[in-house]
Amino acid sequence: MVYVSEISTAKFKGLFGACQQLFSTLGVFFVELFGCINNYEPKFKYYHVSLIALFVVLVFETLMLITKETPRWLMAHGKSDEAKEVLRFLRGPACNTKKELNEMIDAMNKQPHLTVMETLREFRRRPVYLPFLLAMGLAFFQQLSGINAAIFYATTIFQQAQVSQPALVSSFALGGVQVVFTLAGMLLVDLAGRKVLLVVGAVVLSLSAVMLGTEFKLCSAQTSSCEYSPMAIAGFIIYMMAFSIGWGAIPWLMMSELIPQRVKGISSGIVTAFNWLLVAIVTKEFKPFSDTVRPWFAWWSFALIIALSIPFVVVLLPETKGHSLEEIEELFERHRGNRERREIEIVM
Repeated sequence: MVYVSEISTAKFKGLFGACQQLFSTLGVFFVELFGCINNYEPKFKYYHVSLIALFVVLVFETLMLITKETPRWLMAHGKSDEAKEVLRFLRGPACNTKKELNEMIDAMNKQPHLTVMETLREFRRRPVYLPFLLAMGLAFFQQLSGINAAIFYATTIFQQAQVSQPALVSSFALGGVQVVFTLAGMLLVDLAGRKVLLVVGAVVLSLSAVMLGTEFKLCSAQTSSCEYSPMAIAGFIIYMMAFSIGWGAIPWLMMSELIPQRVKGISSGIVTAFNWLLVAIVTKEFKPFSDTVRPWFAWWSFALIIALSIPFVVVLLPETKGHSLEEIEELFERHRGNRERREIEIVM
């Protein structure tokens, strides 16, 4: 995501940034579909999927060997001539890159080369720690929405809702819907904006999680077979739609947009590690938590957490649509300057 954000134009940064999530969902859909088909007609071993994935990784690694560094990275390391060549290659020979290069140079001139300890000390400054905390907040709400509980326990969820052929239903509900609506989110993110999609996604996610919880609550109250499986299917599909269009790609995209260039390496690493830590916790603890408090309470808990993300997005998160990375960084610097001026006026 960091690499993509640094080579993209401000106009199409959202579209290109969301590609990572699209290909992730395509991978999930492929594995789910492969497993579902192989479950009914066993022809392949489990390691066949691993071998296919290994081939894809090897192709990726080979391509990375010939991929050029980003113009911003090259500029930051004193390779201005190479940065101009890479930018001209990315934008095309007919495109005038002078303005974009000047913006990069101005931004780099304001950022001295920092040692590791100096980089860590930068986190005491509001223009650094505020975007970092916002990125952490996005990661928190993304994973505590319950998405990985839904992905890894999709078949179990449908079994608990007493849906016939749960593996087949979950495969298409999970994979197909994610691919289609991640693609829709890619097309909308630079039109509607990041905040709009996050808020709309959070509202629909919360309501669909309530629907799922209600389904399990109604099923648990019955002694005979459950008659509410359509509600479970509808709630699950709407849940996947809402997540894919908003909270799937945008937190990753905004992490690379919000964090300043001078601390992007260490900050992005911390946010990514925090995100995957939450993935591990939710994946490991959802089943025990769900068994202890009942599935309906677990999904209502997710609904509450998702609802809390709405004021976080509306009040604290800046809109980054259409802004270059330098403009976003300048936004936090201006806020710092305005705050300092207000403090001086209060003292006087």
